[in-house]
Amino acid sequence: MRSGYCGVAMACGVLLAACGGPEPAGDGAAAPVADMPARAGEVWAIADGGVADAPSPAAVAAFVEGLHAFVLDGERLHAGSVRHDGARQDDGSLLFLLPGGLQARLVRDGDGLLLHLGEGDPVRLQRRAGDGEGVP
Repeated sequence: MRSGYCGVAMACGVLLAACGGPEPAGDGAAAPVADMPARAGEVWAIADGGVADAPSPAAVAAFVEGLHAFVLDGERLHAGSVRHDGARQDDGSLLFLLPGGLQARLVRDGDGLLLHLGEGDPVRLQRRAGDGEGVP
């Protein structure tokens, strides 16, 4: 009898996974699941020294939002399994709307980028790999 319940539970789990699982909680505005970047893209991460013994609030916010390391492919940002589609601004920066309504903005700063999350101080990013094309 017990093995019958386990089989039914397993079948329900497989069926839910095949159907995409339950609807997301909250407003249902989950970011799209990431597809592979169209080309290699550029790998960016918080710059060395950005998460020393006392990380800045901006660095902590970047970790919380999953933006401490990502691939930038043109105007698309791939962070973990989530893709964010950006919009190029008049000043050349890229603007991303994150789940929950928070805005992230990437601004060119020398050979690096500054990541602005909301109205807080920016965190410096450094390119780890890639050709640098498509960067704001």
